[in-house]
Amino acid sequence: MSKPPLWILAALFALAAARAESPGARALGLGREAVARGAALEGIAKLAEAAALLDPEREREALAEAYFELGLAYAGQGGSDESALVALARSASLAARPGNAYLWAATVAGRLGLDAEAATLRAQAMAALTPPAAPADGAIPVEPAPAAAPRPTPASVDPAPAAQPAPA
Repeated sequence: MSKPPLWILAALFALAAARAESPGARALGLGREAVARGAALEGIAKLAEAAALLDPEREREALAEAYFELGLAYAGQGGSDESALVALARSASLAARPGNAYLWAATVAGRLGLDAEAATLRAQAMAALTPPAAPADGAIPVEPAPAAAPRPTPASVDPAPAAQPAPA
């Protein structure tokens, strides 16, 4: 049996490396699964592990998700509201769309009796969740279409024949 060409092996190695999941992403998935099946303490441990392992530069959204899930697990199933508030605030600071993290943080802050902080977090949630307002005239802003390029005329065709002088 002959060996496969070297380029095939290199391509397979590159594909495997691209599909490889980071240890933090694996821990995030395991934490979610544990919380979903009701194993709150196991889920919290795996989600905390994910938050420690995920790279904030390359895996920022996954890190925000890990803190969000950790905050929900602390608040709902197996922890303290203080820990939940810290995790949810961290999620909001990392997420591209932090509205839900702010909203849950406001809920937890309210349960802790931190009314002023809860009001601030609710305002931040509403700002993050509210779409931009339409213009006052009701028009929908649309970018103008690019101008059409002029149609080229073939060089061999004269658009208007020149008048020929009459023979004398």
